[in-house]
Amino acid sequence: LIPFSSIAAQDRAMAPALPSDGVTDRTFFQCMTLLLASGIGSGVLVIPRAMASVGYIPAALYFFIGALVSGATTWVLSLAVLEVRRIWLEEELKHPLHSSERDRRNQMHLAVERYGSPTTWRDTQQQPDDLLSPMTPSIRRSTSFRDFVTKVGPSYGDLVERATPECPWVSSTLDCVLFLHNTLALTVYFLFVSESYERLGWMWPLNRFGEPYTHVLTIFWTAFWGCLLSTLPTVGALARWANASPFVLWLMMGSIWFEWLFNWHEQDEQQEPEAYVEDWLERSPSVLCIAVFASFWHTNCVAIAREFQNPTKLRLCVLSFASAFLLGLLYYFLAVGGYFTFGAKLLTAPNIVTLYGQADPFFIAVRLGLAFSLTIAIPLNVFPIRESVENMQLFRKLPTGIRRRLLGPATDPKMQATREHEIVGVTLVLIPMILSLCFRNVVQLITILGGSLVSLMMIVFPCIVFRMICPSSLLWWTTLMIGISFATFLALASWGFVGEKV
Repeated sequence: LIPFSSIAAQDRAMAPALPSDGVTDRTFFQCMTLLLASGIGSGVLVIPRAMASVGYIPAALYFFIGALVSGATTWVLSLAVLEVRRIWLEEELKHPLHSSERDRRNQMHLAVERYGSPTTWRDTQQQPDDLLSPMTPSIRRSTSFRDFVTKVGPSYGDLVERATPECPWVSSTLDCVLFLHNTLALTVYFLFVSESYERLGWMWPLNRFGEPYTHVLTIFWTAFWGCLLSTLPTVGALARWANASPFVLWLMMGSIWFEWLFNWHEQDEQQEPEAYVEDWLERSPSVLCIAVFASFWHTNCVAIAREFQNPTKLRLCVLSFASAFLLGLLYYFLAVGGYFTFGAKLLTAPNIVTLYGQADPFFIAVRLGLAFSLTIAIPLNVFPIRESVENMQLFRKLPTGIRRRLLGPATDPKMQATREHEIVGVTLVLIPMILSLCFRNVVQLITILGGSLVSLMMIVFPCIVFRMICPSSLLWWTTLMIGISFATFLALASWGFVGEKV
């Protein structure tokens, strides 16, 4: 649907947000790893249960749909980032932000005196008649200032507001959805990490305290590392640690297949796996919600795209669809191994890992790997919502004395941005930590997320952003209507109004 321009335009590299930013240098493999790490979450443990609800043939269709939707929408968001970065480079070449460090500080100090905040100093250099500029008065987000400080690029909210300059409430809605989604998703991560550690038995030292103290202390332990890693400046800083998530998925799939093929588990009550189970149509909407959530990484794909090294339309297309279908294929083979091992018994278990004994050597390694990878996924998912919270400019509403004490002097924007990152990041980890101590229904959470919130960020908002790069207004409206209809269907299914809940 998105026409390619000339070969020269396709091969043109994405412009850095500022010259020599030192950030936009992630390789293809690193970006794919970050996408997979963002997509591989707690939903991986209930995927075999989803297959057992409908059969292995319908499940293949749903994983394919999830991968196709994920790849297409990821590509749309990536192309939008490419377009914004190109425009920003052109503006930078026409109107340099600063000629020297001294000039920059003088302009920043002047802005503080005039406006009470340094976030508006860059806006004084814009061209008012440039309606496409990300720094026009209609674009009221603070990312332009943070782009200068942290040297990153447009956020998800920036793309949405840029696509709908006449409706600024749309990007505000995205900020709220991001906050709610990530809070619930990180709550699920905390619960799965805690369960993985607790099932290690004597190998986990905190198990000696017994319940409920083991659960509480394990949550605190996970939150400590989540808070520490969430203070990093950009998502790319977790690139090396993110390698653990794809490795754990391979390890988990290999362990399940090995024990299935060598029949390590005697399942006396095991029901033979079926291509189509009874009443599979009634359960299909709920299973589709789980498949959609399992293929979701859209809170981070914008940040990953803006750090991609030498991106072109073709390279972004390959990155988006290759990552989506690779993840979907791994999910399907993992579900096949679990379903052919336990059959319908999966329907009575919270997740597949609980069906393996605590002394199983393979799944001791799997539980350790899951705990580690989900611990990394916590800060990885904090970064996008941190941008949304900072765009709300809550610190500017504080009294000057308190703001200065928390963030430092206004004449040092680098220190202010760093401290704001740290305070917001830690707070966003502590909120789901508290919720995880009270709410433990994981499957229901995943279904609600997949149907009501993920569908918005994975389908509706990318369809809105598609307006930036769509060559036809009719095509954009058609795409938007289809996206809203599909997202509405998933939302109704997640709440049980369509089909039978799994």
